[in-house]
Amino acid sequence: MTDGKKLKPQHAPKAPHEDPKFLKSTPARPIRILGEYIHPLVQLKREGIGDTIVMFGSARIESHETAQARCTRLKNEKTSKMSAAKLAKHRAEVLHAKSLLEMSRYYEEARQLSHKLTTWSLTTALCGLFRRRAGNHGSGEPRSL
Repeated sequence: MTDGKKLKPQHAPKAPHEDPKFLKSTPARPIRILGEYIHPLVQLKREGIGDTIVMFGSARIESHETAQARCTRLKNEKTSKMSAAKLAKHRAEVLHAKSLLEMSRYYEEARQLSHKLTTWSLTTALCGLFRRRAGNHGSGEPRSL
């Protein structure tokens, strides 16, 4: 205290794990990535699943159907009245879409492998060891089979 006056209490900053702005920041990216590994483990443990096969990939790879639809849509766009800048952008999008269509092969192969592993697990004494998670998840999303 100075001159007999009380100082106003200082408010402590939020703990990092309670600060949404920090958690969304670039320096906190490793924390978010760690959470992406720990969260599924907790969910699996809660459901009594101890042994799994986890497939990691890229969420940027699309299914063949989605990639094909994107290519078709872009190829069907009328380009005759596009400005030069818009035409250049469109050409880049077409090239990117073709690349995604080629890469969709890996998405489909991951789907097939997942199906084969699930089918196999249901015909063995390991029945119940694997569980296929419902939904249409990207191949990059961890899943239990």
